[in-house]
Amino acid sequence: MERIGRETKKTILLVVACVLAVVLVWGFKYKENYNYLNSNATWHVLLTVGAYDETPASVHKFLPIVSLGDEMDKHIQWAEMVADEEGNYYYTSFSPAGFALPYFFFKLFQLPVTEGSLYIFNTILCCLALVFTMKLFADIFQKHLRREVVLIVTALLFAFQTEIMHGMGMVYWHQSLTQVLLPLQFLCFFHFEDSKKWRIGYYALAIIMPYVEWTGFISNVGVALGLFFKHGIKIQKQDFMRAFWTAVCTVLALLLLCGHYLSVVDLESFRQALQDRYHMRTTYAYATTFNLLWGYWKSFKTLWILLPILGISCVILNKGVKWIVEWVALLPMLFVMLFPVIENIVMKEHAISYTYDRMKLIYPLLLCVFWLLAAMPKDKKWFSCGIAGLVTLMSVIGISNYLKNTEYLWQASYRTDNEILAEYCREHYHEDSLYGLKNAAVRGYVNMLFDRGMYENISEYTLLELAMERDARYVVLVDVANEPAPANTWHMYALAGAAVYDMTDGTQTYVHVVNGEIVEEEGERQ
Repeated sequence: MERIGRETKKTILLVVACVLAVVLVWGFKYKENYNYLNSNATWHVLLTVGAYDETPASVHKFLPIVSLGDEMDKHIQWAEMVADEEGNYYYTSFSPAGFALPYFFFKLFQLPVTEGSLYIFNTILCCLALVFTMKLFADIFQKHLRREVVLIVTALLFAFQTEIMHGMGMVYWHQSLTQVLLPLQFLCFFHFEDSKKWRIGYYALAIIMPYVEWTGFISNVGVALGLFFKHGIKIQKQDFMRAFWTAVCTVLALLLLCGHYLSVVDLESFRQALQDRYHMRTTYAYATTFNLLWGYWKSFKTLWILLPILGISCVILNKGVKWIVEWVALLPMLFVMLFPVIENIVMKEHAISYTYDRMKLIYPLLLCVFWLLAAMPKDKKWFSCGIAGLVTLMSVIGISNYLKNTEYLWQASYRTDNEILAEYCREHYHEDSLYGLKNAAVRGYVNMLFDRGMYENISEYTLLELAMERDARYVVLVDVANEPAPANTWHMYALAGAAVYDMTDGTQTYVHVVNGEIVEEEGERQ
């Protein structure tokens, strides 16, 4: 018992040390005045979190509302949004859970609705995902590898992959929650026969995961099929019952999700929005299998380098490949971990454009790493030291590559001027004002910047007509600067200025920022 106690303490200390290391790295890599890949996802969530407090909860019912609270912010549609009877628009492509959870987190800790607060929330999710992943692989390989080795290697290889550092760091979307839930589901699958609590956890997650994010529907099918072959090819009656109850839980999750939306929006609009979004994510010409595979390479580059090194080493040290047969028992787990990746194959456009959707591949890759480590002869101490050094080197390379990778992060000094312009507009043209973005789409950043609803891709003539219909005092037409990429990507634009129209006297003023100061020019800008 004393030895078990010491082992438990050692495990806890290791886990805490690994989590602290992640927190330190995450704190170091946070960047202000930057734009970043998929930043529109982060700002979309911030917009909804902010909007929750501006419209009564009895109206939005914590669905993903994108309309702010002022009357002039209502009846403004952008992208595939669906309206309620009061002119509030809702995003229907993903679950409300991914928006409501950060909202309640901000409320609990009295945090402002900012990128930094969402970064803290995402960092906590990353730490939880790491702890559950460490537990998962420590349990799977408990008879083959020392527990502390598994914990340390998991921490180094999981946390410091490019896609994990980005998708559970600067960028937050529902997949961050999925990264926490997937290792829990895999744990419940692995321990399904061990005790009743694991089976309760399995069925609870079979409801929670599909409700939280679409991957859960695919993952449920994978674990249900995996239970058929977990202990061989002999299928028993209880396997069909498990599959049946998994299906019941999955349908229940779908009913809960749809029922929640239909409590606010009508069925036909909801169905059409989902159908349009599905077609958009599956039919883009550039969404090829090659582009998807290339994306996986960029997301987990160090793991792809490490795996062949370990594989060749296994063949050399074991003098052949007969050792592979000894590890067929891992195939059901590999199948279950790979199955959710089917979603990326079907929805290639989303996985290519929104790279955080590729994070789920980390689990089968790590399983293969530990499989190869476990298959190596245990009497080669010098080789164990070499592997430790190699894994550490890969994690350092992973951190360095991410911080230097301008495909994921790049400076956006223009954000300072944007804030100066927006602050001036908020002070002078906030009440009874109608806002629009002249030559670009809206995805949350400009809404939060100006604290107003924003028509997207709208002309001066159309916005003025709407202002007359809605009896607005001011019209503010924001103009996006003609900057080379990546300055204006992911809807975090460099703003050139704003044309302001006073509807009472017909005057026009062009407001922009020069050397950090507001400049007003009467009349239309030449």
